[in-house]
Amino acid sequence: MIVAKPFRKLSSLVHFLHGFLAGFITWINLPLSLFLYLQFFLYEWVEERKLQDEMYSELKEWSFGFVAGFIIYLVLMLNGIRIC
Repeated sequence: MIVAKPFRKLSSLVHFLHGFLAGFITWINLPLSLFLYLQFFLYEWVEERKLQDEMYSELKEWSFGFVAGFIIYLVLMLNGIRIC
């Protein structure tokens, strides 16, 4: 997404949190997690085609969030904290 510099950090945070949510719910609701990935990827692909945006960096932000969410979910489960 092309945004002014002050909003770039906010945009990165939103990408990370979207990925975090998808990673966190992977074992709780796999179809929803896959939908979130597909929705984000297709949005970025359309945006890339129209605006020639930085798709790679935004997908990387999302992926970091996904991995972080998944790891936190696993840590909670290994410590006996039931999420669902």
